[in-house]
Amino acid sequence: MGATDFRNVIRAKTPAIGFAKLNGGTDMGGYHGNIRCKPSFVMVPKPKGMRATTVVKAIKAVSNITRDWDTEELLIAKPQRDFPALNILAMYEIYADKFGPALCMELSKNEYIFAGLASD
Repeated sequence: MGATDFRNVIRAKTPAIGFAKLNGGTDMGGYHGNIRCKPSFVMVPKPKGMRATTVVKAIKAVSNITRDWDTEELLIAKPQRDFPALNILAMYEIYADKFGPALCMELSKNEYIFAGLASD
């Protein structure tokens, strides 16, 4: 069973409303490879002064992290130097759990990005 990357940006009054609109009701009866497979979300704070476009770049960078399953070592496929330091490994742990919650970050007032891996 594989997993598919997803990134959804939505304008909503709260992240919970945005998640509900994108999710359309959690459907754990099948593996769709999108946000509908996610039971919930985890808010990750946006670093102060970071632009929305930089947040999207940071989340894309998280999707480039891979794991060597023999050594359990995390590998970064493409070095990313164009965004401020943030806890990329904590983001990765949320992002990469295909059965766990989606990663969510506020891009601007009432605009949120939801991202992660979803079972397909």
